[in-house]
Order: sequence, then C-alpha cells, then structure tokens
Amino acid sequence: MVRNDRASGARAVQAMDRLVAQQVRHRRLTLGLSQEQLAQRLNVSYQQIQKYETGLNRISAGRLAQIAAALGAPVSAFFPGAQGAEAPAEEVSDAARQTLELVRNFSAIGDAGVRDGIASLARVLAAADAGAPEPDGAQALHNMDLDASDW
Repeated sequence: MVRNDRASGARAVQAMDRLVAQQVRHRRLTLGLSQEQLAQRLNVSYQQIQKYETGLNRISAGRLAQIAAALGAPVSAFFPGAQGAEAPAEEVSDAARQTLELVRNFSAIGDAGVRDGIASLARVLAAADAGAPEPDGAQALHNMDLDASDW
C-alpha cells in the first residue's frame, strides 16, 4: 500500500515538473526570447533549455530561481495555482509566436514610410486571404516596386 502512495506521489511531482516547464516556456515566448537567448542569460546551452522546457530534465530550485530572474518573474509565477502565480500556461500557437515576432520586428523599423508600406501590404494580404475585395489603395500597392535594397 505504501508503495502505491509513493508511485502516485512520484506521478504528481512529475506532473508539477511538466507544469513548471510549460510555464517557463510560456514566459520565455511571451517575452519574445529564443531558447538560445535564455541559455545565454543562464550560461547554459540552448539544448539544456530545450530539456528543461520539455520536462526531459527537471529544473532544480536554484536553477528555477535563476530562470525566474532571467525572465523577470517571481519564482511563484511558475507554479500554477500558487498565490501570486499566473494562470496555467496554454500552449502558444505558431500564429501567436509569429504575431509576437512580427510586432517586435515591425516596431524596430525606424522609417515611417517603410512601416506604412508594410502595414498596407498586410491589409492587402489579409483581405486577399479572406476573399474580401481589396481595400482602397491596394492597386497602388500592387504597382509599387518592392525592391528590398531600397529600404
């Protein structure tokens, strides 16, 4: 009987380890950091970050404190249901990841004309993908010479 309690306790610990790993990944992606960037902050390999995030390697308490500091979050944020913790992380979709990357890159563009051109291009592509008629100015965008060397 005691053996079964230990086995169920081990499963519960493993489940919590996976939840913590998911929270680490969620926080990293929310901040727009790559595994390599987080690895550099922690002075470990990106493969080690992969192992932490997949739950292949357990995250020690000391390492979790380092990760929390590197990600600008309290340690409690990685424990779903703990006081002050965020809600359990949901899997971040490819679309959400791409959206975050797009916004970061777009914000880094200093030339207002280039940003306007990209915004117009995005509107045209979104309308075309949705099957909607092209928005005003779409024909002018089609006629633009979008040679990247001009940017």
